[in-house]
Formats: sequence, C-alpha cells, structure tokens
Amino acid sequence: MRTFSQTALHRATGPVSVFRKGAGALTGTYLCLCLFLAPAHANVDSPAADDLKTVLELFDRADYRNACEMLQALYQNFPQDPEINYYYGRAAFEIKDYETAMRAYERVIILDPDAMHARLEMARTCFQMGSFSQAEQLCYGILAETPAPETAETARLFLKRIQDDRNRQHLSMSLSLGTTNDTNINTSPIDERMSISQLSDLPGVSDASVSDIYGYADVQLGHDVQLGNTPFKWHTSGRTYQSRYNEDSELDINYFELSSGVKHDASFGEWRLLATGNKLYQNSNPYLEAAGLGAGLLFGLGPRHYLESEFLVKHKNFEASREKDALSITAAVENELLFSGFDFKTGLAYESESADIDAHSFSRVTGKFAAGRALPFSLNAFGEYRYEFTEYRDRDEQHERKRTEHNHQLSAGIGADLFSSENTSLQIGLIYTFMKNYANIPLYEYEKNTVRGFLTLSY
Repeated sequence: MRTFSQTALHRATGPVSVFRKGAGALTGTYLCLCLFLAPAHANVDSPAADDLKTVLELFDRADYRNACEMLQALYQNFPQDPEINYYYGRAAFEIKDYETAMRAYERVIILDPDAMHARLEMARTCFQMGSFSQAEQLCYGILAETPAPETAETARLFLKRIQDDRNRQHLSMSLSLGTTNDTNINTSPIDERMSISQLSDLPGVSDASVSDIYGYADVQLGHDVQLGNTPFKWHTSGRTYQSRYNEDSELDINYFELSSGVKHDASFGEWRLLATGNKLYQNSNPYLEAAGLGAGLLFGLGPRHYLESEFLVKHKNFEASREKDALSITAAVENELLFSGFDFKTGLAYESESADIDAHSFSRVTGKFAAGRALPFSLNAFGEYRYEFTEYRDRDEQHERKRTEHNHQLSAGIGADLFSSENTSLQIGLIYTFMKNYANIPLYEYEKNTVRGFLTLSY
C-alpha cells in the first residue's frame, strides 16, 4: 500500500492505474467442469430464446465483447431473467469486467438461490479480483448444501486450485516509461524547493516559476514464496526510479527501494510484516536514505469492498542537511468499494516527523477521494482529489513564526489497454494534475500543473 503522505518520488511518478489487478487465471479442469455445469443451450422457455441462441454462437466464436453488448441490451428488456443475467456475467468475465460479472451473478442467485453454477462463477470472479478468502467461502458454502456430485467435485477442485496457487512462487513485474511537462519544477511539499513569484521580493532573487520536461523509467519487481508447509509467505519487492530533466539536470533523480518480510493470507484477510529501506540520489549526489519497519492489513468487507491499513516507522538521513535527520511515523487507512461499474477509493493518513531541529519537524494529515471506471473500447478513466494539512512544530528560521500549509491536488486521467492477456497487460495513458499550496508564510505559496504521458507493461 502506498501511503497518502507521498514521498517526492511518488509525487513524481503519480498513479498508473486505479484498477485492482486480478490474480492468476483459472484454467484446466476447474474451468472445463464449470462450463460443463453451466447451461449448454438457450432455455426454450426464455422470452429471449432466439437472442440467446445468437449469444451462444458468439460464445462459440469467442466473440465475448459483442456477446456482452447484446446481453446488456437483453438485460435492459428482461432484468428478471436468470439465464440472461448468467450469460451476461459470463461474457463480462471474459472481457475482464469483473464488477459487471459480480453484479450479474448476484442477480442470478437472488432470482434462483439453487443456481450452483452461478455461485461457482462468482467464486471464480472473486478469485480473479484477488479475493481468495471470498472465493473459498463461496465454495465451502456450496459444499455445505450437499449439491449434486459433479457440482461438489467442481467446488473441491476449485478449492484445491486456490490452495495450489497459494503454494506457488509468484513473480510480478511492472515497467513504466513516460514523460512529464512540469510548469513549476522547483516546488514540492516534501523538498520545499521554491521557485515562485514571491521570490522576486527577496534581494538577489528574480524570476518566477520554471517549466521543464523530464522523462522517467519506473521498474517494480515482486516475489512471493511459500514457507514450507506453513500458511506464511515470504515477500520481497524492489523498485528503481530514474528521471532526467531536459534543462535543469540538478533535479535529476535516482531512487532505489527494497522491502522484504512475511505475509499471511488468513481467513479474515491478508496481513504482513515488512522491513524496508530506500536511497534517493539527486543529480547523482546522495540526498536521502531511510530504513524502517512496517505492518499492514488488507481484508475484504465483501466481494467488492476492501479495507487496507498500514503502520510504518522510518528513520531518515538527509545527506546534505543533517539537521533534517528524522524519525517518521505514518499510519494510513484506505477503503475501496467497487459499485455500479466504478472503483471508489477513500483514504486518510497521519504522519509525524521528528527532526533533529524542531523547525523541520512537522505533523501532516492527508485525505483523498478517487474514482475510476472502465469504459468501452478497453479504455479506463479516473479522477482524484487530495488534501494535505501540514503544521510545523517550531518557528520558521527566517520568519519567526510557525509554518502551516494547506495543499490541494486535483488529478484526472485516461488510459487504454493496448494488449491484455491472462497474465500480461500493456497500457498507455495520460494524466493531468493541478496543485495549489497555501501557507501562512507567503514564500511557501505556489501552484503547478503537470501533464504526464506513460506506457506501462505489467506481468
């Protein structure tokens, strides 16, 4: 989980996608049996029997997108037809619209509580959404009702598939390349580098905001391995981020991060204990290094509702400004809800940083609200508003008073899937961000606009 009190690096990279990544695909015996248990032909008693025959022909040709569009129209006319809802869910699942699939299967179960094939498909969808515990609970619920032998066997095979998947080693990778136009390159709530109009009032300083373009590369790797026969996994992740400015090379960034620790996917959710360290270079010179310990918990409040919390303690060493060396404590919580085709996220975080000199110590509260939605033609869009309130604990050295800041950020973006398979995706996108910082000391007031284009490969 990325804490909401972002580092300078996180501000530079920004969000890549607001959509939850799926787990590995379910294939083989489970999928075959699941399809075997499903209705193999259109019900002649259905008011849309002829249309459903056409849908099944599209399924035979693996033309799931056109099938989904046709089923969406059928659903509008026959919302109480369980068969239409079932195939609507199946088609939505195949085009990776898991939210729509979940809603369709829920309607099937409400209309026909004995529809075991819909429950199995719902379990498969939960698995793809990363809700392993929810998928298990659905399968155990099916087995508890003494279903038909073939249905029980399918549920048992699926449970074994989930356990086998948990026991495997998992390797994930993300590579993002992009370029950003920044209208005020020297401003950041973290580094406090100022290049704004108020500086013209100071002796020997002139010029307002400076605009520049920089390119960046962001590589993230993750690895999970089961610890013997225990329910625990050892997780290791690494990240490197490099940025190069077109004009002002003094701001070039090299960032490296490594985290490692244990995690456990329990029945109530996933918890983890990690040790982390990072190193930041600016213009090839050491700028900041940090090391710490963290704990996190992610659990599902339902098939489409998640709550994630994190607690992190870090010690920071500023190479060029030792008086800024600090102990940082962060606590954050994020709520995610998938509803009516939208992915809503709300978050709240508190950060306290105690520096060697109190003038650099601060407390920060951050809140955010974000919404994303999948669109036709493999497009997705998102918007986010973020607010930060920062209060410093001692008087500013130059202005003889305590400094407070109110930072507002508004972002909007659109992305497109150029390629998507069971385990790999390639996405292109564009993000615009407006930032405005208010402060009780005019020197620290500024605003900036950034436009970022990116290409991301995920595995």
